[in-house]
Amino acid sequence: MPEALKNGLNKAAITRLAANLKRVFPAFDSTSFVTASCKGLGKLELKERVAHIACQLATYLPANYNKALSIIVQSASQWDRGHEDDPFRGFAAWPLFHYIEVEGLHEPKASLAALRDITHLFSAEFAVRPFIAGNPKQVFAELKTWTTHESEHVRRLVSEGIRPRLPWATKVDLLIENPAPIIKLLELFWVHY
Repeated sequence: MPEALKNGLNKAAITRLAANLKRVFPAFDSTSFVTASCKGLGKLELKERVAHIACQLATYLPANYNKALSIIVQSASQWDRGHEDDPFRGFAAWPLFHYIEVEGLHEPKASLAALRDITHLFSAEFAVRPFIAGNPKQVFAELKTWTTHESEHVRRLVSEGIRPRLPWATKVDLLIENPAPIIKLLELFWVHY
């Protein structure tokens, strides 16, 4: 029987997440973070685990959001992905995206830039959706620039993030009601590729 996806966010993944953050932010209390993140983990399903660990990030990263965001982006540039035989190794980064989704809505410009810069670790397609819902004009202007980005991960973030309905993600009702902005972005992919 295949292993449950939620097991991709286990103690080993949390420990690797902590080590990646501590590498660029030595003051990060990785021991306490791992202990707090693992508490009650066994009872939680996948998305609940993501949210729980992201909540611990909010506790253990600096209270200043922009400083915390800087640490996250720096860690992504030298991220230890784990063992290549681990099919769930990318899950260790997922709480970073959720942290930005929850904590960063008041800083959309910085948050979007961070999502762009770390999407190669896992995928920011879930995290970008609240930003679209909250300020579609600003976010679609940014997403338009990403359609020609050199990174396939960033381009994929656009195509997946604008799907009105996406498994495991919240619906983006305004895009269900009016899909025209989606079509405009997708047409840019046809022009460029």
